[in-house]
Amino acid sequence: MNPGSLRGVRTTIVIKGIQLTIFSIAFICFSYSGLWASDIDSLLATGDSLYNLNDYSLSAQYYKDAADLDSLNLDAHLKLSRSLNFEGELASKDSQLAIFEDARDESKKAIELNDNNADAHFQLARALGKIALFKGIFKSIGLAKQVKAQAEMA
Repeated sequence: MNPGSLRGVRTTIVIKGIQLTIFSIAFICFSYSGLWASDIDSLLATGDSLYNLNDYSLSAQYYKDAADLDSLNLDAHLKLSRSLNFEGELASKDSQLAIFEDARDESKKAIELNDNNADAHFQLARALGKIALFKGIFKSIGLAKQVKAQAEMA
């Protein structure tokens, strides 16, 4: 085999590899959009089932996964904040504050997506109220005003 013909074989292999790579990327992009929606629906449905079984910690994990996949999914953020609020109420005293702060953050994300959603405002008021209990009366005067404002919007 002469060196010139070997170079032609290498070129053909490289070109076919590039074509295969381009095809693979296109296939993944077109396929992913459909899988993405069904994955989110599946995560939300599993989270709902766990929530209905009062497993708030595990349901929160599924809702978080859904919110991570689609940061614009209002239901994922709402359900995550609701589960976190319940999880916080059942958690040990030393971990409650962090959980309620996460619930507050998720509620705020939901409000950013839809300021007219009463449940988002209710979940935020709930989380802020629990945070205020941890901070004490003098440090939480500002939080009390926020709780009142969110409760009025709910």
